Amino acid sequence: MEISREFAKQDRDRKLALNKAIDYCIENKILKEFLGKYRAEVLGMLLEEFDEEKFRRTMREEGRWQATIEILQEMNQSKEFVKAKLLEKYALSERDVEELLRQFWKE
Repeated sequence: MEISREFAKQDRDRKLALNKAIDYCIENKILKEFLGKYRAEVLGMLLEEFDEEKFRRTMREEGRWQATIEILQEMNQSKEFVKAKLLEKYALSERDVEELLRQFWKE
């Protein structure tokens, strides 16, 4: 947050400033893996003004989806079955489910 504030002071374009702050953090190994994986989510939250509760909720949901995918995969369920269950259980869009499978499905 501190770094993002510093970059925001230097650039009138808030989105550009926040992208530069994220790049700076990644290049300087500050939360490198996390920012590499969740860059879009972090940028979105920074643009909306950081909401810690929303951030925690997002991380809990992400963990729940990952666990669901991993458990069903370990039970030898097909990718199509897992996709159908995610669509049914979490009322996500097909695009969101495909992204979750891309992230968490272990080939």
